[in-house]
Amino acid sequence: MKKPVQYFSLAKVYCDAEENAYTSSPEENKNLMRACLQESMRSHLVSDVPVGLFLSAGLDSATLAGLAKDMGHGNIKTITLSFREFEGSQEDESLLAEEIARHYQTSHTTRVVTFEEFKQDWPLILENMDQPSIDGINTWFVSKAAHEAGLKVALSGVGGDELLRGYSSFQKIPYYVRSLGLFSRIPFLNISFQKCMEMLMLLGLQVHPKTKAIFNKTGSYKGAYLLQRGLFLSSELKKLLDIEFVKMGLERLQLFKHIQSRLNPMPKNNFSKVSVLESSLYMRNQLLRDTDWSSMAHSVEVRTPLVDSSLVKQLAPLLSRNTQSVKKDFLEKVPLLELPQKIKNRKKSGFVIPLERWIRQLKLEEELEEGYPVNSRYFAKYLLKTIA
Repeated sequence: MKKPVQYFSLAKVYCDAEENAYTSSPEENKNLMRACLQESMRSHLVSDVPVGLFLSAGLDSATLAGLAKDMGHGNIKTITLSFREFEGSQEDESLLAEEIARHYQTSHTTRVVTFEEFKQDWPLILENMDQPSIDGINTWFVSKAAHEAGLKVALSGVGGDELLRGYSSFQKIPYYVRSLGLFSRIPFLNISFQKCMEMLMLLGLQVHPKTKAIFNKTGSYKGAYLLQRGLFLSSELKKLLDIEFVKMGLERLQLFKHIQSRLNPMPKNNFSKVSVLESSLYMRNQLLRDTDWSSMAHSVEVRTPLVDSSLVKQLAPLLSRNTQSVKKDFLEKVPLLELPQKIKNRKKSGFVIPLERWIRQLKLEEELEEGYPVNSRYFAKYLLKTIA
């Protein structure tokens, strides 16, 4: 039996691009970006059924809506979620999404999701999730809305942050390695710092558990990335799950070796390194996987024009050199009819749902104390106990 053969390496794409990197004017950058994204959109719009679009108030999906209009798909169906818990707050994307829809003349639907619906769907979400994940619930509901609208295929803006440096990790991880990594080479500092942090935690001070590993993990990109994206330290997992199960899992996963393998060959550009890690680990193993189960549960095929091997090959030489001029906000210039100023100036936010409030209403754990933050770590703990 033949072993699997890797046919595409994102790290190699960026390494090859660094040899052919070039500096170009902002106008040339915009024209290249537009041409490449139009080509990707053209491929992803091929279908024998209508293609819709998950529309938020962010740059990624708004840009896709603008490109669709440029290409003669101005009446494309767009879907946005709205939550009563977010009404009137910064987290409510529905009003701005509706403005984008009017701007690009799409056929738009704002779907309101209530706590009662979440409570009813919660058993089905867990059943379809098939392995613990803190993501995918947002896509569950927008896919459900798409199905109700009669859509079989929908576009998503997933991939824009990984391609165009939209995450804070693009600044944090190089900083960790460059600055904090120096301390990892000082003998006994790691152990001493860990003991100090553990002492502070015993005294009842609010110290994030990952803080104690900050000098131990930041000497390399693989360690800094694991610290940035990992929810729990290995010592914490042993308190949540069976010790032997955790030991076997960690030995099998070989996390550091696996992360390092994504950077083989190693790009020279720091932004390229982080892009490779975010794309081949976080996006591939969480965002895309969770999009898959949550959308297919509603018989909706989700397509991602910003996650495309041809697209990244075309843009990699540009991205490898123009580290300052080509970034996430460059997307706003791509459609022929540029985005509304409100969208350009809007502070970045994720595709969020009022999960904290819903969890409190469900009372998922009796020992949940008033004021305890229901964040990703807490939600992951609950799922591990529920599903694992």
